[in-house]
This record gives sequence, structure tokens and C-alpha cells, in this order.
Amino acid sequence: MLGNLGEGVQPWLPQVIPKILGALESPEEPRSRELALSALHALACTSGSLPLPSPTLAALTALAREGPHQLQALGVLAALGPAHLGAELLELLQRALPLAAGDPEAAKVTFQLLSAVSELLGEGTAPLLPRVLPVLQGALQPPPPPPSDAPDWLLCLHDDDEGEEPMEDDITDWEEADVGGEFPGLAEAALGALGELAENCGAALLPYLEPVLAAVVDLTQFPLCQVRGAAYEALGSLCCCGRGQEPQTAPTPAQQGALQALLSALGAEPEVGGALSAVDGVGRILHGPGHTPKEWLEPIGGALCDVIARKITCLRSRRKHEDGDETSQHSELREAASDLLPELGAAMARVGVAETGSDLTESRRGVAFPPHLFRRILPSLLAALADPAHPGARSWAAAVIGQVGHALGPQATPFLPDLSPALRLAAGDADTEVRANVFYAIGRLGEALGHAHPEGAWPGAELCCQALMDGREGPGRVRDNVLGALVRQQGAPLEQVLPLLLGALPITEDLEEEEPVLNFLLGAGPERLLPHSAELARGVGPALAQERLNPVLSQSLLALLRQVGGANPQHFRMGVASLDPAHAAILTRMLDDVITDQ
Repeated sequence: MLGNLGEGVQPWLPQVIPKILGALESPEEPRSRELALSALHALACTSGSLPLPSPTLAALTALAREGPHQLQALGVLAALGPAHLGAELLELLQRALPLAAGDPEAAKVTFQLLSAVSELLGEGTAPLLPRVLPVLQGALQPPPPPPSDAPDWLLCLHDDDEGEEPMEDDITDWEEADVGGEFPGLAEAALGALGELAENCGAALLPYLEPVLAAVVDLTQFPLCQVRGAAYEALGSLCCCGRGQEPQTAPTPAQQGALQALLSALGAEPEVGGALSAVDGVGRILHGPGHTPKEWLEPIGGALCDVIARKITCLRSRRKHEDGDETSQHSELREAASDLLPELGAAMARVGVAETGSDLTESRRGVAFPPHLFRRILPSLLAALADPAHPGARSWAAAVIGQVGHALGPQATPFLPDLSPALRLAAGDADTEVRANVFYAIGRLGEALGHAHPEGAWPGAELCCQALMDGREGPGRVRDNVLGALVRQQGAPLEQVLPLLLGALPITEDLEEEEPVLNFLLGAGPERLLPHSAELARGVGPALAQERLNPVLSQSLLALLRQVGGANPQHFRMGVASLDPAHAAILTRMLDDVITDQ
């Protein structure tokens, strides 16, 4: 229960830790000692920094040397990691390695210690690899198939090719059957440790990569989803080995094959949970050290687009009456894929493949996402944006359109015939979260397009002005996003924009929009703002009074207020007086030369 509180458990630790220590030091109560170790393990795994006094660490270390609680104590120390134990982890790993042979639980603890040691030593783990990798590889070898005279229920256990879920009883039987036994849990632990080794050891793992990758690729075909998922994640990490060094070496043939296996598995995986793990593996490749190899970006982009467009096995056949859990899982999967698109686009722009056949000159002109990939996902995004039954899907689609559309830059122009009517309709959505993301998209697209679109082809400024004029948006995130969107549109007449903008300020929730809006006002200049001095004071006063702006912007705004207020002091003082009294008092002190000396 304490572990479920996460960081919230910290205030209780001064009372809890002494009781745990007392239980650890009570040999006559083995059950209490076992519970104390379980509690410490939960705390170590969930509460972040766990301040353990030295007597508690000493008691743990003593239990880890020998005795019935040795494995449990080693597991706790592995979870505490380098921050608490430092070089002592190496000694603990040496102690655990002989226990791993033939004991799955001991092997799992050994793998946890190995992960912690690799985090501590990095490439310095290399001398240990000849000894630990055979243990890991042994844990990746599935048991032999069942004998031919095994009962039918055992021979027929596998994921159903037609996508139907196996019976609950069958899942339990498979996990307990001799053919699986302890293997699935052991394989998951070994795969997790391999992923940690790949991320922490870098090039030190390269000499051993080929046999390791072959074993992991084999497990992408294992009957149990959780084992396949762990294999996908490990593949993503192993594909990055050696990328952190300069100059960066080309991927090995084994890594090339691993990428192909991962992307193929993502397309063919029958279960959403497995596909989520495959997307996570792809994310590890994009987020890994160094640069993703240029030749990998196009196939990765195609695979992610297939997820978003529902062209993978687990999403292709959408049932007519999905339950809430299925809809949520499918949405989570598509969102996970779309979250990687900005990173993919940045990688493509960096190496000059932002469009098929293009070179670096195109990416330097601002294209950070390839239009041909956006074309692949646009029909699915527009369908989701118009989905009347799922506001979450509409909100997600609007956000992705905004993100990717902004990355397209002026190359978004050819998509306006499809985007403009869809966003015009979605701007009136009944759901506030959808409207907020729609105006986010309108703002980012307007910024990307600049003046590149034909007159009348882009309704961005019109939709923003309409939302502010009809008064339907009160203070909140939607109105904040409308304001942010409005200042990003090119060519909107200032005489129309300024009264609407100032009348809707201040920003109240989405503070990300505050800086572009206030910079827009600075760009308008004091002469245009003079007729609106009261509204200006009321609109920018809260942000200045709360000191939430960067110093340069704050000083520039104060200078603007002095100019406008000095030229029209009566109206300016009226604006200050309309503020919250506390904010008005602070702003008065900031501008006492303008407000009190007139």
C-alpha cells in the first residue's frame, strides 16, 4: 500500500523506516522480516529518492550475504540502485551470479542487479559481459515443445489468427503448463536487462550483438503477448548500440535485420498491448543516442503512419460494437504512434530527407516533416476529427494536425482544401477540449503557412475573430488558444484584431500562449495601442503582477505601459483600477511614475 503512494509516502518515512529496520533485525520473526523486505522493495521501486539510514542499508547488506531471505534482500538492493550503493553493486552482482543457474527467481534478481551495475559503470561494464551474457542468452531460450502425446488443450494454445481472444482459463493453463513453466517471466526479465545493457553500455555490447539479436528476434514470434512485447522493446534498444560514439558507425547487418523484424512485427502483431510495446521499441530508436540512420527514417515513418491509419493487424478490423476498453486501447496505440511524429520529422529534416528525393536545401527552408507521410495519415485524421461518438478522438486528431501541420511549413498549403472545411466545422464543436485543440491547430497551421496560401483559402483569422466576437468563449483554455491562434495568422488587419485581442485578455490557463500574444502587442507599438490604454493595462497587468514572464519581456511591457499610460493617464488608471486589488497594487508600484505622478 505504501508503494502505491509514490512520492507521497515521503512524509511517513521517518515513522515507517525504524519499524522496518526493527523487523529486519528480528531473526525470530521470519514472516515480519519478509514483509519488511517487501515493503522496502515497493518503496524503492515507486518513491523515487528513498533516504535510507545507514543501519537499514547495513541490515539489508547482511541479509543479502546468506540465509533464507538472501534473494529478497538482493532484489531490494538492486531496486535501490547506484544512488544508494555505488560500487557495492558490483560485489552484489558477483554474489548473485552463481545463484542464477537453475533458479528462475535468482536469475531475475541477478538481471535486476546487472541493470543497476550497467547504469553505474556504463561502457565500463564490458569486462563483465563475457560472464553475464551467456546467462542472459540462456534465459531467452524457450523450453522444448510439448511431447506429441500431450493433451489437446496444451498443443493448441496460441494466439488466435482471427483476432479472437483466447479463453481466460486457457491463458492460465498456458502460463502454468510445463511447456511454458517459468520461462515467460524469466524471458521478460532477461529482455528488460538486455535493453538496459544496450542503453547503458553503448559500443561495449557490439561484439556480442549478433547472437543476442538473433535470440531476441526469435522471441517476437513467441505465443504470449507479454514476451513478444518485451522482445520488441529490447530490439529498439539493441538497434541503438554504438550510436553514441563519434564518428557514428553504420548499423550492422544484425541491426538492420532487427529493425525489419520490429517493423514487421508492429504491422502483424495481433494484440494492441503487443503493438504498444513495438511502438515503444520504435521510440527507443528515435530517442536513442546519436542520430537515427538516414536509411531507417522512411520505413519507420511508414510504420508509424500505418498505426495512425489503422493499417496494422490489431486495428484493421474495427468491430461494429467495440467496448470502452477496446476503444481506449486503440486510441492509446494511435496516440503513442503520433507522439513520435515530431521526433521523426526533426530527424528527417536533420539529414535532409524531409521529402522523398529532396536534399538539405528543402529542410533548411523549414520543412521538418515529409508531406508524403502527412498525405498517408490525413484521411484518418479527418475521419477522427469528424467522429461524433468520440470527443477524445476528435481532440487527438486536431492536436496531431496542429503538430504535424506546423512542421510542414509552407508545404502544408496543398492540404488546405481538405483542412480548411474540416477545421471550420470543428471550431464549433460542443466539447471544450476539442475546440481548444482545434484552435491550437489553426494557430500552428497559420504560423506555418505564413503568406504562402492563396487569398481566401485559409480561414484561420476569420475563425479566431468569429470566436471572440460572438462571446461564446469565456475565460479558459479555449479562449487562450484562440488568442494564441489569432496572433499567429498573417495578414489579419490590426484595427480589427487589437480590440478583440485586448478585450479577451488576460491569458488564464494555457500560459504557453502568453508570450506570443504579448510579443504581438509589443510589435503593434504604442501609437496603435494608445486608444486602448485601459484595456492594455487590464489585459497585461496580471501577468506582470504575478511575475510569470521572462525578465526581458517584462521590462519591454513595462516600457510600453509607461509610453501608453503617460500619453493617456486617465484611461490607463481606469484600467489599473479594474484589476484584482492585489494585482493593481503591485502594478501601481511598478509604474508609480506613470500612475501617481499624473
